[in-house]
Amino acid sequence: MTDCVPSKVIHLRNLPEDCSEADLRAICEVFGTINRFLYMARKQQALVEFTTIEEADSMLSSLEYNPIRLGNRNLMAQFSNKPELTIPTIDAPVSSSRSVGADYKPPPLAGSGRILLITVTNIQFPVTVAAMYDAFSRCGGVAKVVTFNKNGREQALVQFARAEEAATAVERLQGRSMYAGGNVLSIQYSNLPDVTIKCNSERAHNFAASDSDETAAVLRRNKTGP
Repeated sequence: MTDCVPSKVIHLRNLPEDCSEADLRAICEVFGTINRFLYMARKQQALVEFTTIEEADSMLSSLEYNPIRLGNRNLMAQFSNKPELTIPTIDAPVSSSRSVGADYKPPPLAGSGRILLITVTNIQFPVTVAAMYDAFSRCGGVAKVVTFNKNGREQALVQFARAEEAATAVERLQGRSMYAGGNVLSIQYSNLPDVTIKCNSERAHNFAASDSDETAAVLRRNKTGP
């Protein structure tokens, strides 16, 4: 833990060089809603502001008994001496830090391709194939969708027909909620060359190989949300 005065802001240290902002956000979002996020790549540190002190404290309490390992390093965290996180404005000098806040537009993600890896947090409704298709098909032709739970986190792989459509989805949906205040999307590019689906199921569907009637049936059968 830490001797610092409890704060909504957590100071993260000992980050590996290849750690991504998406990785850190996905870890932190398990413990609560992030108000602001400042990633200092050169210092291998980050500052995370939660909505409440209780959320920040829950993360520190969890790390005390269940350390999180990133690459070959253990994530180190403590309360920051800042009561809240101030994000640099667009008029501030350009620095090596990357920030994400309520009014901040995320920078382009590293990588490219047709396949996106999505982590869904603050879950209010089930993360289904139909829900992911409905959200991402507004950005282009969705070819395949797979949903799964990894280490207690609900995730999905969405493969588009073209890389340009995947890039559009990142731009439009990164950090957005699928529903009012719920099912927040944290998106990064996948390294997979192709999503393999041997047979369609509740957790996976190849829309590229399905006719319109079959696609409509899948969406009706798995519809969730308000």
